[in-house]
Amino acid sequence: MRARLECCGPVTGAELAELFEASATEVGVALLALQNEGYAMQGYFSPDASETEWCERGLLARMHRYTIQSMRQEIQPVTVADYMRFLFAWHGIGETRPDGDGALVAALEKLEGFAIPAAAWEKDILPARLNDYSGAALDRLCSSGRIVWTRLPSVRHRTARDEVSASKAVLLRNTPITLLDRERLDLWQTLLLPGAIKDRKLSSAAEKTLDELRRRGASFFMDLVQNTGLLRTQLETALAELAASGDVTSDSYAGLRALITPQSRRPGYGRSYGHSYSNANRHRRRASIMNSVDAAGRWSATACASENLKAATKTAWPGTDENALAAVVDTLLKRYGVLFRKVLEREPDLPRWRELLYVCRRMEARGEIRGGYFVEGCSGEQFARPEAIALLRKQKNEARERPPVVISAADPLNLVGILLPGDRIPALHTNRVLFRNGVPVAKQLNGVTTCLADVASTSRWEIDKLLARHRNPSGFIDSTGACT
Repeated sequence: MRARLECCGPVTGAELAELFEASATEVGVALLALQNEGYAMQGYFSPDASETEWCERGLLARMHRYTIQSMRQEIQPVTVADYMRFLFAWHGIGETRPDGDGALVAALEKLEGFAIPAAAWEKDILPARLNDYSGAALDRLCSSGRIVWTRLPSVRHRTARDEVSASKAVLLRNTPITLLDRERLDLWQTLLLPGAIKDRKLSSAAEKTLDELRRRGASFFMDLVQNTGLLRTQLETALAELAASGDVTSDSYAGLRALITPQSRRPGYGRSYGHSYSNANRHRRRASIMNSVDAAGRWSATACASENLKAATKTAWPGTDENALAAVVDTLLKRYGVLFRKVLEREPDLPRWRELLYVCRRMEARGEIRGGYFVEGCSGEQFARPEAIALLRKQKNEARERPPVVISAADPLNLVGILLPGDRIPALHTNRVLFRNGVPVAKQLNGVTTCLADVASTSRWEIDKLLARHRNPSGFIDSTGACT
């Protein structure tokens, strides 16, 4: 039986019984003995198999390896421009954008774990992916407990400047904030090293507020005012400092929105006691209520601020935790569709690519993802979700002109200087990039527009309006597809 399995490939027990002219019981006992030795395996190996088959382990591994190789050879690579068009379609950026709370949840799943400046989330990132985006939808998701906002400090590339400014943590509009599924909050917080916590130095007001949250648990803003004895402005400054260091969060996204709102737009600033019923004043009043810390719900200390995590002795990512690594790989595949080493250069706090690569190979062996050469000019192994391959092929075969796309420089799809040629664009919420057919055409840095292609001076104003996210009436792309 051992010799026969070594050369015949997948075969059923009935076929072996007929071949050896033995009873099914005798054949079954022999096969189970070989299985206990680790020599044979049973399963459904043939495409049309209707009953259990048996195969020698080494032969089965060779067949599986040949199958994977043949599937990889079927992949036809696309250009980087095709891949960028795929990413825009994958994230819903472009001609048709989805709407509704379900679309918002899907967009946040693709952005999970990626740190983006606080001001860019509602100004550029989410409006670019959703039709008629409303901040109330994000507030509902946070209030329901499904989504949580927090800061995950970068610890692998800490500099001396970071150490000096550790005692001056202030929540700014460019402070990197991450939106996470609450179920995976503990997973992403394992990226923190003890050094990122021990080196933090908080002000006396921030320490007092954090101690109060640890002692009493989640509290409303007015409760914190009464229990800490701080003024409202002092407490707001303390909460902003704690949010900037990743120590606190709130039930609603309104808490973060209020902390990054300029003082001139806060409730009560420049209050007029005269009677005014203009639309502008009513709109300003609604905005001020939405940007109030009182609308944030309860404030609570995150796990990063707990004493247990301070006493942790971890110095690297838990590479032995396959479940954690598989969750990270699944998130990255949702974000990029096609996963390879080059596309992760903007995410330095992730596990090492070597650890992620082992997980990708196991997922490919189980048939969950596909491996192959998907994007030209990018070395190393590449893996893709099955549904991404069809969309990637569609972007390659479509030759029609696409409308221009504007994204924030803080967007994870800003791969200029990584996959695309040119210098890297700082990931600030004020910087933007304009794409045409997956190729960067112009960029805006600190309000100054620079064209990356030949552009006529008469069309510069149209490009400026696109980068300023104003509606473009006529477009700047002529019939030949060139930048005019």
